[in-house]
Amino acid sequence: MPESQQPELQPLLRPETVENTPVYPVIHMIRADVIHYIDTPLTYEALTSPDLTYTLVRPLVEKYVAIQQEGNLSVVFCCLINRVHFLRDEDLITQTISRSRANLCDILATRVFRDNANDDLKLAIALTTSWPVYSGADPLVVSQAREERDDDLEDHVGNAIEMAILGKAKRFIKSSACQKVIEGIWTGKCVYQAQSSHSILSDTYKRTPIHFYDPHKAPLLDHYRLKVPSYRAVLEYVKWRLCKSTVFIVCVLHSSEYDLVFQTPSPVFFKGTWNGFDLAFMTTFCLYAFLRIYGVYYDRQWARSFGVDVLAIIACLMFPRLAFVTFKDSLLVLSLRAMIVQFTLLMLIAAFCFCGFLYALWTLSRDDAR
Repeated sequence: MPESQQPELQPLLRPETVENTPVYPVIHMIRADVIHYIDTPLTYEALTSPDLTYTLVRPLVEKYVAIQQEGNLSVVFCCLINRVHFLRDEDLITQTISRSRANLCDILATRVFRDNANDDLKLAIALTTSWPVYSGADPLVVSQAREERDDDLEDHVGNAIEMAILGKAKRFIKSSACQKVIEGIWTGKCVYQAQSSHSILSDTYKRTPIHFYDPHKAPLLDHYRLKVPSYRAVLEYVKWRLCKSTVFIVCVLHSSEYDLVFQTPSPVFFKGTWNGFDLAFMTTFCLYAFLRIYGVYYDRQWARSFGVDVLAIIACLMFPRLAFVTFKDSLLVLSLRAMIVQFTLLMLIAAFCFCGFLYALWTLSRDDAR
């Protein structure tokens, strides 16, 4: 790599600093404090009430903020990983108390993370760094953990934002400090690449460290910028517009040149496979491709014409799907999508229930025919 590009790819935190940060003691310190102070079920509103805020939450926040100001930026990650631990409690006796403890961990993570609101560098480090969970642990504890897991000890389990998503910490994610980092990742200001230790095809050889993007020191044509979420959203939107335009041209002009395009495999958007429009689009397109190939191979005019008619049905699905792509972040679209799914499920249940009446009427008509 040229020397001029080194500063642009300089990570926010050096690997030796990450490995030397004590994480394991902080995780168990937070767990012990939360278990000690929360011994009765409390709602989130009760935990944020003025009396508990000044007697319980504020002293704990000041304690962990002091640890964070000493240089340990893993406190937010430790709070969120404890939240995930408490939420996974399936014991009916302690489940309600564990929910209260998980809410307290969410409050602590939000307020400790808010202390870095004026420093973008610390915000990005605390939210996106994958901390080793066994860092600072006693060697005996590490050896016992290796024996229990047959030497398959996973030291890096994720970062703070992944723990927040896994623990459904919606209030933490909606906080202004967290949204500031998420906005930086979305626009490409902060270059972040999620780590995965269970990928089928490993791409760790080309993994880039977390860093702030500097357009003055970056190369002119950097293909890694295609991974920026905002750019990918624009490219996905353009692909759907081109696909819709091509379907419209085929239906209107019925040109053989455009028919040849659709006889080739169409790109499959695996990300939205569970979407009803995508599933209907792929099913209808497979039927269209079968009819077109059958009509061309056996010289059947009706099959070729019927294939174009089936393709027109796809045009009816393209416009609503394009609306979902355009306004995918709108709360109204998300609510409409959930309503459509629930309505479809309700209709299927109703149809299944009324199949009994259909079978009874069919049986009666069969007896009358005899």
